[in-house]
Amino acid sequence: MADTVIQNKKFIKAGNSFAITIDRAFVDRFFDEGRSPVVMELDKETGRVSFVSARNLGASKSGEKLSKAEKSAVLESKLPQEFREWVEKSLDEDSESMKALANL
Repeated sequence: MADTVIQNKKFIKAGNSFAITIDRAFVDRFFDEGRSPVVMELDKETGRVSFVSARNLGASKSGEKLSKAEKSAVLESKLPQEFREWVEKSLDEDSESMKALANL
């Protein structure tokens, strides 16, 4: 816990959303100067919010491996929306062929 910093922050309005500022030095060090995609985890029971940089895909904030959902979120952040939609459409269109191939 020695490397943990606790700060009091207030929300700021950003369009139709809200934002919280993060110290520049921290972002520069862990989030590639703000260019790295971020996986955000929202705990709906406790209200806890946590972030992990896509750079750290192999490990979570506690050093444990990322969950399947976290890995999926990082992967989605790296693939263009148009490509993801094309893959989804192709899989839907070819589902019968895929099932037939699986049973060979």
